[in-house]
Amino acid sequence: MEAANDSFEQKFQTLSKELDQLKVLYDQYFSGVLKALPHQEHSKWKASFASFLQLDLRSSAQKFKRSSLQSKHLSLQNLWNKTARQMEEGTFRQPSAKKKSAKNALGSPIVDKSLAKTIEGIYQTVLAHSEKMAKALPSKEDFQASVLMQMKKFRENNPTEKMEVYLKKTQDGEVRVSVRAKA
Repeated sequence: MEAANDSFEQKFQTLSKELDQLKVLYDQYFSGVLKALPHQEHSKWKASFASFLQLDLRSSAQKFKRSSLQSKHLSLQNLWNKTARQMEEGTFRQPSAKKKSAKNALGSPIVDKSLAKTIEGIYQTVLAHSEKMAKALPSKEDFQASVLMQMKKFRENNPTEKMEVYLKKTQDGEVRVSVRAKA
Protein backbone atom coordinates (compact mmCIF):
# COMPACT_ATOMS: atom_id res chain seq x y z
CA MET A 1 0.00 0.00 0.00
CA GLU A 2 2.88 2.36 0.82
CA ALA A 3 4.47 1.79 -2.63
CA ALA A 4 1.16 2.62 -4.34
CA ASN A 5 0.95 5.78 -2.22
CA ASP A 6 4.46 6.84 -3.21
CA SER A 7 3.72 6.05 -6.85
CA PHE A 8 0.59 8.20 -6.74
CA GLU A 9 2.42 11.10 -5.07
CA GLN A 10 5.26 10.90 -7.58
CA LYS A 11 2.87 10.88 -10.56
CA PHE A 12 0.82 13.68 -9.02
CA GLN A 13 3.88 15.87 -8.42
CA THR A 14 5.18 15.20 -11.95
CA LEU A 15 1.85 16.05 -13.58
CA SER A 16 1.47 19.13 -11.43
CA LYS A 17 4.92 20.42 -12.41
CA GLU A 18 4.28 19.61 -16.08
CA LEU A 19 0.98 21.52 -15.94
CA ASP A 20 2.79 24.53 -14.48
CA GLN A 21 5.37 24.29 -17.29
CA LEU A 22 2.56 24.03 -19.83
CA LYS A 23 1.03 27.19 -18.36
CA VAL A 24 4.36 28.97 -18.82
CA LEU A 25 4.48 27.85 -22.48
CA TYR A 26 0.98 29.17 -23.13
CA ASP A 27 1.83 32.44 -21.38
CA GLN A 28 4.91 32.75 -23.58
CA TYR A 29 2.80 32.15 -26.69
CA PHE A 30 0.20 34.73 -25.66
CA SER A 31 2.91 37.30 -24.92
CA GLY A 32 4.52 36.71 -28.33
CA VAL A 33 7.66 34.87 -27.25
CA LEU A 34 6.61 31.58 -28.87
CA LYS A 35 5.36 31.54 -32.45
CA ALA A 36 2.96 28.59 -32.15
CA LEU A 37 0.63 27.16 -29.53
CA PRO A 38 2.23 24.32 -27.53
CA HIS A 39 -0.20 21.68 -28.88
CA GLN A 40 2.32 18.86 -28.78
CA GLU A 41 3.24 19.46 -25.13
CA HIS A 42 -0.43 19.78 -24.22
CA SER A 43 -1.26 16.49 -25.95
CA LYS A 44 1.56 14.74 -24.07
CA TRP A 45 0.27 16.09 -20.77
CA LYS A 46 -3.28 14.98 -21.57
CA ALA A 47 -2.06 11.46 -22.39
CA SER A 48 -0.13 11.28 -19.12
CA PHE A 49 -3.12 12.57 -17.22
CA ALA A 50 -5.44 10.05 -18.91
CA SER A 51 -3.32 7.21 -17.54
CA PHE A 52 -3.29 8.95 -14.14
CA LEU A 53 -7.11 8.99 -14.20
CA GLN A 54 -7.11 5.21 -14.60
CA LEU A 55 -5.47 4.67 -11.20
CA ASP A 56 -7.74 2.95 -8.70
CA LEU A 57 -7.72 5.24 -5.68
CA ARG A 58 -9.05 4.24 -2.29
CA SER A 59 -8.00 7.30 -0.29
CA SER A 60 -10.26 10.34 -0.28
CA ALA A 61 -7.20 12.58 -0.10
CA GLN A 62 -5.80 11.09 -3.30
CA LYS A 63 -9.17 11.41 -5.04
CA PHE A 64 -9.31 15.05 -3.95
CA LYS A 65 -5.80 15.76 -5.26
CA ARG A 66 -6.59 14.12 -8.59
CA SER A 67 -9.86 16.04 -8.84
CA SER A 68 -8.19 19.35 -7.99
CA LEU A 69 -5.51 18.78 -10.65
CA GLN A 70 -8.22 17.98 -13.17
CA SER A 71 -10.13 21.15 -12.21
CA LYS A 72 -6.99 23.26 -12.51
CA HIS A 73 -6.35 21.85 -15.99
CA LEU A 74 -9.93 22.49 -17.10
CA SER A 75 -9.79 26.08 -15.83
CA LEU A 76 -6.50 26.72 -17.59
CA GLN A 77 -7.69 25.03 -20.76
CA ASN A 78 -10.82 27.21 -20.83
CA LEU A 79 -8.67 30.30 -20.32
CA TRP A 80 -6.25 29.23 -23.07
CA ASN A 81 -9.09 28.52 -25.51
CA LYS A 82 -10.74 31.86 -24.73
CA THR A 83 -7.47 33.76 -25.14
CA ALA A 84 -6.63 31.96 -28.41
CA ARG A 85 -10.11 32.75 -29.74
CA GLN A 86 -9.69 36.42 -28.76
CA MET A 87 -6.32 36.52 -30.54
CA GLU A 88 -7.90 35.08 -33.69
CA GLU A 89 -10.71 37.63 -33.53
CA GLY A 90 -8.28 40.46 -32.84
CA THR A 91 -9.88 41.38 -29.50
CA PHE A 92 -7.11 40.11 -27.21
CA ARG A 93 -5.49 42.73 -25.00
CA GLN A 94 -2.50 41.81 -22.92
CA PRO A 95 -2.76 42.78 -19.26
CA SER A 96 0.27 45.08 -19.66
CA ALA A 97 -1.82 47.24 -22.01
CA LYS A 98 -3.80 48.41 -18.97
CA LYS A 99 -0.76 50.11 -17.43
CA LYS A 100 -0.70 53.84 -17.07
CA SER A 101 0.97 55.75 -19.85
CA ALA A 102 4.33 57.28 -19.10
CA LYS A 103 5.42 60.75 -18.28
CA ASN A 104 8.77 61.39 -19.85
CA ALA A 105 9.91 63.59 -16.99
CA LEU A 106 13.21 62.77 -15.38
CA GLY A 107 12.92 60.33 -12.52
CA SER A 108 9.41 59.14 -13.35
CA PRO A 109 8.80 55.60 -14.50
CA ILE A 110 8.33 55.01 -18.19
CA VAL A 111 5.77 52.28 -18.84
CA ASP A 112 4.25 52.04 -22.28
CA LYS A 113 2.09 49.61 -24.25
CA SER A 114 4.96 48.30 -26.30
CA LEU A 115 8.61 47.88 -25.45
CA ALA A 116 9.74 49.55 -28.67
CA LYS A 117 7.71 52.68 -27.92
CA THR A 118 9.04 52.73 -24.38
CA ILE A 119 12.66 52.51 -25.43
CA GLU A 120 12.04 55.09 -28.18
CA GLY A 121 10.55 57.47 -25.60
CA ILE A 122 13.50 56.96 -23.29
CA TYR A 123 15.94 57.50 -26.14
CA GLN A 124 14.25 60.76 -27.20
CA THR A 125 14.27 62.07 -23.63
CA VAL A 126 17.92 61.20 -23.13
CA LEU A 127 18.76 62.62 -26.56
CA ALA A 128 17.10 65.95 -25.72
CA HIS A 129 18.90 66.11 -22.38
CA SER A 130 22.27 65.15 -23.86
CA GLU A 131 21.96 67.92 -26.46
CA LYS A 132 21.48 70.42 -23.62
CA MET A 133 24.58 69.04 -21.93
CA ALA A 134 26.50 68.84 -25.25
CA LYS A 135 27.22 65.16 -24.68
CA ALA A 136 27.44 62.46 -27.31
CA LEU A 137 24.85 59.68 -27.28
CA PRO A 138 25.25 56.18 -28.71
CA SER A 139 23.25 55.15 -31.76
CA LYS A 140 19.62 54.21 -31.22
CA GLU A 141 20.44 50.53 -31.82
CA ASP A 142 23.27 50.55 -29.26
CA PHE A 143 21.06 52.39 -26.79
CA GLN A 144 18.26 49.85 -27.30
CA ALA A 145 20.69 46.95 -26.85
CA SER A 146 21.97 48.52 -23.62
CA VAL A 147 18.45 48.94 -22.19
CA LEU A 148 17.47 45.41 -23.20
CA MET A 149 20.63 44.05 -21.55
CA GLN A 150 19.76 45.85 -18.30
CA MET A 151 16.25 44.40 -18.48
CA LYS A 152 17.61 40.91 -19.12
CA LYS A 153 19.99 41.14 -16.15
CA PHE A 154 17.18 42.36 -13.93
CA ARG A 155 14.93 39.49 -15.07
CA GLU A 156 17.70 36.93 -14.40
CA ASN A 157 18.19 38.24 -10.86
CA ASN A 158 14.49 38.84 -10.15
CA PRO A 159 12.43 36.36 -12.19
CA THR A 160 9.15 36.97 -10.37
CA GLU A 161 9.35 40.75 -9.92
CA LYS A 162 7.62 43.18 -12.24
CA MET A 163 10.04 45.75 -13.59
CA GLU A 164 9.95 49.32 -14.71
CA VAL A 165 12.40 51.28 -16.77
CA TYR A 166 13.02 54.84 -15.61
CA LEU A 167 15.38 57.76 -16.03
CA LYS A 168 17.42 59.17 -13.20
CA LYS A 169 19.61 62.22 -13.04
CA THR A 170 23.03 61.72 -11.46
CA GLN A 171 24.76 64.29 -9.24
CA ASP A 172 26.96 65.42 -12.12
CA GLY A 173 23.87 66.16 -14.26
CA GLU A 174 23.94 63.09 -16.51
CA VAL A 175 20.77 61.21 -17.30
CA ARG A 176 20.92 57.44 -16.86
CA VAL A 177 18.50 54.67 -17.71
CA SER A 178 17.81 52.22 -14.90
CA VAL A 179 15.64 49.21 -14.29
CA ARG A 180 14.07 48.52 -10.90
CA ALA A 181 11.35 46.47 -9.30
CA LYS A 182 7.96 48.00 -9.88
CA ALA A 183 6.41 49.38 -6.72
